[in-house]
Amino acid sequence: MKKSGRGGRVSVYKGADPAGQNGNPGSCLGTGTAVGRVHPSMKESSTQLSRGTGYWLIVLASLTGISAFVLAPYAASRGWIAGPLIYAFFDRICHQISERSFWAFGHQLAVCHRCLGLYVGFTAGLLLLPHLPTFMWRLRQRPRLLVLFVVPMLLDLVWPSNNFLTRFVSGFVASFPVGLLLWAAVEQLRQRRTIVEAVAWAATVSSTHRGG
Repeated sequence: MKKSGRGGRVSVYKGADPAGQNGNPGSCLGTGTAVGRVHPSMKESSTQLSRGTGYWLIVLASLTGISAFVLAPYAASRGWIAGPLIYAFFDRICHQISERSFWAFGHQLAVCHRCLGLYVGFTAGLLLLPHLPTFMWRLRQRPRLLVLFVVPMLLDLVWPSNNFLTRFVSGFVASFPVGLLLWAAVEQLRQRRTIVEAVAWAATVSSTHRGG
């Protein structure tokens, strides 16, 4: 134990190796102390978003939803029971007005132009944003910028001459960056779990060291 000469603070070294002579360069805690060790999972930067299991589950769910939009008219054209079930499921979140929906296989898709744009934009954002690091960084630093992406859709809602293209594109633009929020939330939960595991790991190693 060594007292510092300022403010009466106490620094505990327990076999300290400030010069890193025992294979731990630059450390003020020697290799004999558990506090000086770092849990491997803590080496990842907390500022980065990892495309791990959580990310790919979100992408998979998004692609499944888009596939269901197209599966509904195909199933209906074949007389499958899945058709009415898919339409009934998405009827809870979309008005499904026929003249405001794309058609395929002689039937309308399970959602309207705007809803389709929202889902496609959400998925496209998830897939493309990892390749646009500067853009993604700016959105994370200034989340209020997301409001700007919603403005075109709000204008389209009140524009009397909107059409299938404006509805789809404005929905696409509005949801393009939204996937980043969900991805960041999932990543934050993962990092919190990592921190808890790291603390538990350090406590276990420290207890083992004291017991030894």
